[in-house]
Amino acid sequence: MLTLRRHAVIIHTPTGVPAGYPTWFDFAVANMELPASCAGARTDEDLAAQRLAIRDAARTELNILRRQ
Repeated sequence: MLTLRRHAVIIHTPTGVPAGYPTWFDFAVANMELPASCAGARTDEDLAAQRLAIRDAARTELNILRRQ
């Protein structure tokens, strides 16, 4: 929870879920980022690959939860 409070970005959307996403979970997965403290001196290419890996892992977990 501390990590969420430290690195979260709050987006106010009075109409509910952001446009183009069926749920908040889908929005969160599609927009996951590495915290600046983890990014360090990595190259843009390395950061893009890590961001993609994180999003793929989160999407897989979300799909598993939906099947249960």
